[in-house]
Amino acid sequence: AQTIIEKSAEEWVMAIKEFTLCHEGDDVRITKMDPHYIYEGYRIDEPWVIIVGVTMDHAELDKVPASLEKPESPVEVARQYNRAARVCRELTNFILSQGYFAKPWAGPFASALSMVPAAIDAGMGTLGKHGSLIHGEFGSSFRLSAVTTDMPLIADQMRDIGSEDFCNNCQICVKACPPGAIFSEKQMVRGVNKWFVDFDKFTPKQQTGHYSKVLI
Repeated sequence: AQTIIEKSAEEWVMAIKEFTLCHEGDDVRITKMDPHYIYEGYRIDEPWVIIVGVTMDHAELDKVPASLEKPESPVEVARQYNRAARVCRELTNFILSQGYFAKPWAGPFASALSMVPAAIDAGMGTLGKHGSLIHGEFGSSFRLSAVTTDMPLIADQMRDIGSEDFCNNCQICVKACPPGAIFSEKQMVRGVNKWFVDFDKFTPKQQTGHYSKVLI
């Protein structure tokens, strides 16, 4: 829009969250842009990241292993990625209509923007030992999308959902991982001590004359 609508940052935060929750979003949180969210070789100039979360039907996800006859689990994943994409694009259009710049980032492959650290800083949850983000209310059964914008906003706070202590003491995913890609202790990764999954181990390997592939 040619005309910028003037409101306080507090009012815009309320408007953004109300709009998102009324347009298929299940959670929406805000954080300041951090250079660590941007993959090397890319550039994002907007100072704010709006993170959107959409829940998944865990009963559908439990219908594994998937097959051509029983495709429910991957269909549910695709369905919710689609919904997350719709939400972030609707929110982007709303912000643009108010006279501010906005860009949608529809996961999971959002090129320049890494959403998980932004979601953690915005207070959606914490990183689990299994390498996935654990939401305070949704667990790991949710998907992300995002919008970056120059609209004046206020950041949400990080929150402790209690999963850190749980992951420290629980070894279920470590023991259940066939290639040993999940570690029982945190690892130093690019200067940060964090839970780390060695995804390079999840590749086809020739074993006794056939190929075995493990997916998580």
